[in-house]
Amino acid sequence: MIAVMFVKLGGLALIVLAAVTATVVLHGSTSSTSATSERRAIDRAVNAPFIDYEHRDACAVCEDFTPAVASRFGQNVSHAPTCKARVVDALRRSGRGLAYSSSKQPLTPLPVVEIRWRGKHATIYFSRHSNHVDLRLEKIAGRWQISTPAGLSPSCNYVGGHRSCIEALWIGSGPA
Repeated sequence: MIAVMFVKLGGLALIVLAAVTATVVLHGSTSSTSATSERRAIDRAVNAPFIDYEHRDACAVCEDFTPAVASRFGQNVSHAPTCKARVVDALRRSGRGLAYSSSKQPLTPLPVVEIRWRGKHATIYFSRHSNHVDLRLEKIAGRWQISTPAGLSPSCNYVGGHRSCIEALWIGSGPA
């Protein structure tokens, strides 16, 4: 499921959501060993952008997405020419912190319903009540990368009368 964590940074409480898959129905392979290996690779791909953003690794963040997604990633928060430069700009403005949303309603955990893959394409399905989110991945050069649109958007709070902002990493239908 997508887990919610709270991080306190200098008096500012930030909501951190990390993609964590659990109890997954997996379709797409006949071999048990192959299915386990593929599930782990897909799990790593789903978690990678959040881990890399938290570690402030701009290059790795961009490599976690397909070239088509990376080419547009962060264009709304920076006019830099490359994904890496846009993420560096966002990290510079954000200080230390990560916020993530997977849908229009980012603060509710969404349990993984299933993972399906066929060849070089996979989809992870999340669901809660009437909200359904699917995260698409594509295997390029032996590595799973997220092909669902993603980006960054400002997320601001007022603490002690002062505005404090971070750039929130989102995947799915856009920032909430």
